[in-house]
Amino acid sequence: MKVKEIMHGVTMINSDMSVLEATKIMSGKDIGSVLVKAGEISTMSKKGEECSSQDPCFLQKPEKIGILTERDILKKIVAKNKSLDTKVSEVMTNNVLTIDSEADVEEASEIFNKHQVRRLVVTERGNIVGIITTRNVAKSLPYIYLQRRKEYTGSI
Repeated sequence: MKVKEIMHGVTMINSDMSVLEATKIMSGKDIGSVLVKAGEISTMSKKGEECSSQDPCFLQKPEKIGILTERDILKKIVAKNKSLDTKVSEVMTNNVLTIDSEADVEEASEIFNKHQVRRLVVTERGNIVGIITTRNVAKSLPYIYLQRRKEYTGSI
């Protein structure tokens, strides 16, 4: 099973946003993390044109990217009694790992284990197309098992 089959969309914010603004976005979208970019966020259609409702968009990979997670907010803001007006750039995680959309889910699992992270940014030809989490991988395990079983035995 490929990463692109189980990834989900991504929300990106600017690094100069406050943690409070970021948490409102996360809460409103019911998501546990947002990608963070310094500077403008650029989107394009797969045709290399402006985005339209008929053509899905992808995010061009910025030069500097980070991630803000619920855990970052809990450990770096709440537990330290810091202001929610703190800039996202001060609490985000800077080391974001990526994986290609065509990679196998098993490869993603190996990266999660090796680096002790819970999220990987999914890229396609250098552009951000989604995010994959350990939860996505865990949910896919029964399907991977059945797929492997069918490959080896010829039946489910």
